[in-house]
Amino acid sequence: MKKLFFYLCFLFLILSCSKIQPVETNQTDGADTPSLSCDCEQLYGGSSKPKVINIDGGNDSINALAINNKVSDFEIAHLQIENVELGIHILNKPGCATSSQFPEWEMKNIIIHNNLTQNIGNEGLYIGYSKFLQPVALNCDGSSISRFCPVIKNIHIYNNIVENCGWDGLQVSYATGGAKIFNNVINATGLKNKPTQRAGIVVGGGTRGDVYVLYLAMALMFLG
Repeated sequence: MKKLFFYLCFLFLILSCSKIQPVETNQTDGADTPSLSCDCEQLYGGSSKPKVINIDGGNDSINALAINNKVSDFEIAHLQIENVELGIHILNKPGCATSSQFPEWEMKNIIIHNNLTQNIGNEGLYIGYSKFLQPVALNCDGSSISRFCPVIKNIHIYNNIVENCGWDGLQVSYATGGAKIFNNVINATGLKNKPTQRAGIVVGGGTRGDVYVLYLAMALMFLG
């Protein structure tokens, strides 16, 4: 079992949630990506005196933290993520049930703060579906249908450090209201020099909110 996966299992043991009701835990997909789906309030490295938890993938081709499957109202803080293919991936794609599709479902009230993400193969933080107003193709009971991704509302990203990324440092898309991105340090991104993946921060399609007090070094900002 990979060291990274051990850290994710350990992380679940110290969740400081008022109500912990895991739906799917300790699971990986075919690419060895830990995937979280739960009804809790905090995904935290510590509580009153934060203790940083290190998630080190050892330069493996895996994601550090993937949050999907109808997750909403959560906080991620005090994590140190390094040496992985992708740092934090937050994306709710629609399923066949209407309860997982726009406009029935939305991801809301997300706080991501005081994390260090460094030495990442691709994106540091990838949040939201990057193809705004393009439906996702689904196969439901043998029928091909297309449905839109749920939108993101009230996401706050602050006091994070993102550095040494092969692709973009921070990408936020589909956040249609209440987005606040501030007091973040983004340094040395786009190191693989891929033409479409060289930004320090990407504020993608459909996103509405505020971006301020941002330190960029060896990085670009893209508003789309």
